[in-house]
Amino acid sequence: MESSKAAGSQGSSGRQTQTARAMAQTTMDARIHADFEESGKHFDYMKSIVDNTDLEIVPSVAVSAYLQQIQRSRLLQPFGCMVAVNEKTFKVIAYSENAPDMLQVSAHAVPSVEDQQILCIGSDARTLFTPSSTMALQKAAKFEELNLLNPVLVHSKSSGVEEQNVQIELKRHGSEEEKGPVVLLVNACSSRDLKENVVGVCFVAQDVTGQKIVMDKFTRIQGDYTAIVQNPSPLIPPIFGTDECGWCSEWNSAMEKLSGWKREEIIDKMLLGEVFGTRTACCRLKGQNALTQLRIILNSSMDGQETEKFPFGFFDRHGKYVEALLSANKKLDEEGRITGVFCFLHIASPELQQALRVQHMLEQAAMKRLKALTYLRLEIKNPLYGIMFTQKMMERTDLREDQRQLVETSALCQKQILKILDDTDLESIEDGYLDLDTVEFTLGALLDAVISQGMIQSEEKGLEIGYDLPRELTTIDLYGDQSRLQQILANFLVTVIQFTPAEKWVRIKVSPTTRHLGGGVYVMRIEFRITHPGPGLPEKLVQQMFNLDPDMSQEGFGLLICRKLVRLMNGDVQYLRGGGTASFVIVVELASGQNEEC
Repeated sequence: MESSKAAGSQGSSGRQTQTARAMAQTTMDARIHADFEESGKHFDYMKSIVDNTDLEIVPSVAVSAYLQQIQRSRLLQPFGCMVAVNEKTFKVIAYSENAPDMLQVSAHAVPSVEDQQILCIGSDARTLFTPSSTMALQKAAKFEELNLLNPVLVHSKSSGVEEQNVQIELKRHGSEEEKGPVVLLVNACSSRDLKENVVGVCFVAQDVTGQKIVMDKFTRIQGDYTAIVQNPSPLIPPIFGTDECGWCSEWNSAMEKLSGWKREEIIDKMLLGEVFGTRTACCRLKGQNALTQLRIILNSSMDGQETEKFPFGFFDRHGKYVEALLSANKKLDEEGRITGVFCFLHIASPELQQALRVQHMLEQAAMKRLKALTYLRLEIKNPLYGIMFTQKMMERTDLREDQRQLVETSALCQKQILKILDDTDLESIEDGYLDLDTVEFTLGALLDAVISQGMIQSEEKGLEIGYDLPRELTTIDLYGDQSRLQQILANFLVTVIQFTPAEKWVRIKVSPTTRHLGGGVYVMRIEFRITHPGPGLPEKLVQQMFNLDPDMSQEGFGLLICRKLVRLMNGDVQYLRGGGTASFVIVVELASGQNEEC
């Protein structure tokens, strides 16, 4: 408020406190004033005072000094507005430019005689505030110490305006902080007394966090869509699209360059028939079959079944045939509903096309080998079943003990062949996920079946094959995958025979160790050592047993698979050289019926 009275004294201690506060305020105002002057803005209260002749005569020097002090607060402060009034009449002598908006009143050049809220030079400031606030202002005007450092809380009559649909965000704390802020949609309404004075405020909020997240995601998707599809970068592939009704909704710059047709010439045409067709279409297809395939791809994508790299071709605007790979993906709206299809064309470079042709030839060769393998498996099984039937018939005859043992060995070899023929997933063996069978068998029968598989080669080379197995272990019951163990030992034995000099020997030594796991469960750890004289296996072949080599030989791949099977039995394989001999050392663990430690 403007005042022409001299300030009175309230005591030395109070004046010192007030002076300190005023100095702090002046320092702050000086800094704000410097910023105001740099901004180039101007607001002159004196022009308003001079133009109004109804105001009481006030010394212009006093008013100017006071208003200049107020002006140091930069006038249009974001946290308030300013209205200067005469302390006796409460007539407005100046106000800041933001006052009408902040007080939500009308501004006129001259006072209005109507009883309404108007802010102008010469109007009564008391009409702007509630009755209780007006009384507070009148009381405050009587005090001589009234200044900027002693504020009076007032309420304008428009302070009860209700705000609607104001969005605010509340920060989460603790374990919920990572989920981000809670978004509320707030509506405010005022509570009034009988005299229409605002006595309270009520806030009603609705949690719209979920909807806000969805809308933000949709906005980002829309932004990404625009940035990617319509980007002229050569890295963006040709893209065209259709809406749910079949109209072409997208044709990006890469598609313009590829086809020769501009976006404005294509958009809003029927994608099938007008854009792609067999006769008068912009991009002509080779025939009705190509059009049918494209229709199937689009319909499948609308049903949620996406297509990847389907061969697709068309004639461009100049009659040149364009070959590409077509990928089709569904287009979703913010609610997840399918609203169309995006189609991407992959144009391969000459180098990539050559690589694809080579890959296609390799795939065809692999398919031929697979068909040949399938044929061999089927054709081998048929006579094998005949051999198995003959063996069963022989078991029903009156056989001597040695004959019965030969029939049993033959039966075990037949089961091994059948197990190998049923191996259609070698990756499960390589990755160590194969499920092993568990059957009851003895070491004696196992070794007879293994040695029998190497007898023909050993007789051709004049080799002597023998094994060292304690007699008491020959008939001990073991539990494990007998056919797999036969396969492992027979493979290592035949490999050793292949690299053993003629007229020499091969020995198999078995060394078991039994341990009790408790509860009547015993585990036998068995070491099979297959030894032969001579320099042994080539080092490259030995290394192939441990690592998959691009130039892997058939023998090396067989050794690799066998070592994988050994590791599935909680064991491992080594190949040792020394003293003019070499040995495969195979260790496996099997459940045992042995009730004494060996």
